[in-house]
Formats: sequence, C-alpha cells, structure tokens
Amino acid sequence: MRFRIFKIVATTLIVLAGITCLGVALFAYQLGLDNNVTLGTSRKILAGFGVLLLLAPLLVLGLSCVNRHFHFSIFFDKIAKVWGHYNKPSADSKKAVDSDKKSLFSQPMFCSAISLAIVFLCSVWYITSGNMFHFRGYSNYFDLQADGFLAGQTSLTIKPPAELAKLADPYDWRARTGIKFIWDASYYQGNYYLYWGAVPALIAALVKIIHPVVVEDQHLLLFFVIGITIFIALILAFLRKKYFPSVPAWTMGIFTLLGGLATPLFWLVNRPNVYETAIASCQFFLIMGFYALIRGLDSATPQRGWFLLAGFSFGAAVGSRTSIVFTVIFVVFIALVLMIKKAIRQKTYWLDIMMFLFPLVVFAAGIAWFNFTRFGSIFETGLRYQLTGDALPEDLSQLFAFRYILPNLYLNLLQPFAFTPGSFPFFIATADNSWTRFIRYPKDYFFGEQITGILYCVPFLWLLIVPAWALLRKGWRWVKETPITQQDNPRPGMPIWMWVTLIGGFLTTFLINMMYLFSTMRYLADYYPILLIITCVLLMGVIERSRYSRLNRGLLLIAICLLSAATIVISLFINFTCGDRRMLNENPALYTKLEQFFNKQ
Repeated sequence: MRFRIFKIVATTLIVLAGITCLGVALFAYQLGLDNNVTLGTSRKILAGFGVLLLLAPLLVLGLSCVNRHFHFSIFFDKIAKVWGHYNKPSADSKKAVDSDKKSLFSQPMFCSAISLAIVFLCSVWYITSGNMFHFRGYSNYFDLQADGFLAGQTSLTIKPPAELAKLADPYDWRARTGIKFIWDASYYQGNYYLYWGAVPALIAALVKIIHPVVVEDQHLLLFFVIGITIFIALILAFLRKKYFPSVPAWTMGIFTLLGGLATPLFWLVNRPNVYETAIASCQFFLIMGFYALIRGLDSATPQRGWFLLAGFSFGAAVGSRTSIVFTVIFVVFIALVLMIKKAIRQKTYWLDIMMFLFPLVVFAAGIAWFNFTRFGSIFETGLRYQLTGDALPEDLSQLFAFRYILPNLYLNLLQPFAFTPGSFPFFIATADNSWTRFIRYPKDYFFGEQITGILYCVPFLWLLIVPAWALLRKGWRWVKETPITQQDNPRPGMPIWMWVTLIGGFLTTFLINMMYLFSTMRYLADYYPILLIITCVLLMGVIERSRYSRLNRGLLLIAICLLSAATIVISLFINFTCGDRRMLNENPALYTKLEQFFNKQ
C-alpha cells in the first residue's frame, strides 16, 4: 500500500517539477530570473531537463515492461552479492572494534589538542603575516568602545569633526567627500557610536581594567576563533563518546582542524577587522551555548550550571551580532519545551529553567537599554546612522527581502574560485559578478567583495551525500515495508531534539543570511561552524552503523581524509588573497619566497 501511494506521489511531483523547469526556462525573463529575453544555453538545458522529467514516468513504465523479459534485477542482485562478499564482517574485525573501546576513551581529546595547537600556530602565523611574535596594528573599533564604557558613556570618546554637523545630510556618502571620519561608525547627535554588538567591547574593557593596553580587534578575533575550535571539538568528542563510540579517535583531530582551518572561519583571521571580530564573537558564544545546552539537556539529573552557561552564551551571541537573534529564539524555544516537560515530571527542573532564562533576560534588558540610551529606540542598533558608502539602500526596510535569496544561494553555494595551477597562491577568491549574466540583479542588491561558494572552498561538505544516501535507503525500506533488523540499526542514535536544535539552528541562520542584501566571504562563517558540526555528526553516525563493514568503513574514512586535506589546502592558499592581502603588503620578502618556492614545483 505504501509503495503504491509512493508511486502516485512521486509521479505527481516529477511531473510538477518538469512543468516548473519548463516554465522557468520559457518565462525566466518575465519572472525576473534572467536578464536576457531570448533563451540562452542554460535555459535551453533547463527546458530539456524539464521535458525529460515529464517523460520520466513513461520511461520508468517502459523499463518495468522490459525488466519482465530481461530481469535486470538479477544483474544488480549479483553486484550486491559480490559487494557483500568483500564487505562481509569477520570475527577479527568485531573483536578489534570491541577491544579498542578502552584505548579510544582517552585518545580523542589528545588528537583534538594536537589539532588545536596546529590551528593556533597557523592562525598566529597568518594574523602576524609570518612574524609570529609581532602583531602589526590593524583596527581597534572595540577598543574605542571599551574606552567609552570605561569613561562612563555609551558613545566613543573620540569626537566627530565639526564639518559633519554642518552637512544637510551627513549620511549621504557623496556629501562627506574630503571629511575625515571613522568609517562605518554611527553618527548621531554629534557623537560616534558603534552599531556592532557591545559584548566584544565589554571583554576588551575587562582586559583594560586588568592591564591597561590597546586591545585590538585582531587580538579579540584570535581568541574567539580558537574558542570556536575548542567548543566544536568538545561537542563532537562528547557526542562521539556517548552515541558513536566505535568512531576512530583520530577523526576528532581531523574534525578539529576543519573547525579552525577551513576557509569560512579561517578567512576571518587574515582580515581581522571589526566586522570579522563581531562574527567570530557571535559564533564563539553560539557554539559554546550549544555545547552547554547539550550537556544540560542530555543529563538525567538537573544541571543548573550548564543551563546558566547556555543562557549566558546565547545572550552574549545576540549581544555580539544582532542578526543571530532569530536562531537563538528558535533554540531557546526548543530547550524550554523540553525543560518544561521535565519540570512537570520533576519539580526541581523549574529552578533549571530559571537559571537558563535569567541571563537571557539580563542580556535582553541590557541590549534594549543600550539601544534606547543611544538612539531613543530599543530596536535601533545605529545601522541607519552608519557613515558608510553606497552599500546600504535608502529604504532600510529593504535590508532583508525574499528577492535576494536566489543570488545569495548562488554566491554562498556555487560561486567558483579562480584556479591558477601555475601561479601561487593557486586559489583566488574573486569578486566576479558573472552570475548577473543569468540571474537578474535584484533592486538594491549590493555586490562588491570577494566570495567563494562553500561547496567549492569546503569539499569536505560533499560527504553529506553519504548520510543523505543512507537516509534515502532507509526511506525506501519504509516505503517497501521491509523490516529493519538489529544489524541495520545496531545502536540508538542521537535523540530527536538534538537534531531539531542543530538543523533548525542552521536553517534559521542560513535563511536570514540568504535574505540579506549583500553576501561576502565572511558571512559564510555565520553558519559554517554549526553546518560542520551537523556534517561531522552525520558522518559519525554512518561510521558507527558500518563498524563491522570493513569496505564501507574504510572507503568512508579514506574519503574523509582526502576531502578534509583538500579543504585545508584550499583554505591555506586562498587565504593569501583575503582582504587587503596582508602577507603581500606587510611581509613582501616572505611572500616572494613562498611564491618562488611554489612556482618552481
């Protein structure tokens, strides 16, 4: 019965997809998806694909008729039999897995620690342009805000030039020509403010109280990036220990390297400005919040300390970057539903809920007060008073819109890098706008910075096809009503609430980014850490289920090693092209040596 319903639904969806592809190909210009009235090559291909989809049900029917005479299924059964013969588990492999459990217990954190040391050394090497012990001055926006806090004010201590007050519209970037001012600061009633969250500045102020120094944005960013890597490693190590114990310990080291050295996050290191620091701060507290929440909710007993840390972390994430607020609201909602269910059964959990909500309420009140004190509105961060160029639209209600989703999807997923195999650094993140040839440029959309799609710069994510295929197989068995044996599902996996929290948090963040009027490489770091965690957990699940299947397990582990190496190599080289090319400008002698060395190879 299920299979019959599946065939009807699948056929309907395929036909609808074919009609959609054909309609988009023929009317792309009218729909605002193409700049050309005539059908180009891409639209012709899309139209042909639509026709194939429309003919697919007839093709399947024809193959089923032919199969009755030629029995194609026998051929595929033989292939499956041969594969199963070479992939058959042995008693030795079972003993090896079972006997290795105790020795694996202490190794994951050691592997992660080694990888963390590598991430730290690479980050310091890049951020200092190869000098290691000398940090060249870059930006100090949060230090300026910290000075304001220590002086008892929410504005910066630096006063804007008097010429700004004389302008009829100081926010018109053309009118500010020739006037020196703090770029991208907010100007309101004769004072400078920052529209970025205040949390990094509060941390800088704390450091300055302990030791009066200039806390540059790059110092904060380095701390946050290493912190993100640490908490990614902690989350994966905890989940591995509890749900995927047969996963090799050394994979934790690889996953930790991917957390700190993959392009979207590592890209921030070589351009440690205020923008990148705000993103890193947000992700540091967000991932720390996920770790604390998982530890708290996964325990059978009340864990007030973890819930207090989770509430503080999520509040600090919003206090670092306001756009993450919808993700935090989603995660907090899921957590409260689970905690209230526990509190109904066990009254002591009500105190856990209070411990979780208390820091969130404090941060919400603090952010509202901070905004109201500066701009007279609890929802105004200072973005509308920003002294910037032509990036922002005149109507700020157009900052987020559905019409930006299509170009942002392309740029975030599929925008290629420039590959120059004979010229160092080989991989170049470009500001190429060739996508506008086949995707209509939306109104108010801004494009002017480097970006490479995450599927290009992080080949490791291609492995998502493995758990996707496993999920399709499981769904097919359900449709065919094939009973699932214990060997197919040997151990209970992660609870549903963890998947909902992780995947829902990623989708919320990703959707908000796709609706913004601007995409650049640093924005990929807004959702990369949680996407990496999801990918690693899914792969650990596949490894765990295939722990007695030598061939499947071996091939997957080899693929993880190869694609992880490719991801890190791309990241290390493409980062030389980041931002203002700091290595080339600040240490040209070292850059020249690297160029000569690699170009000789």
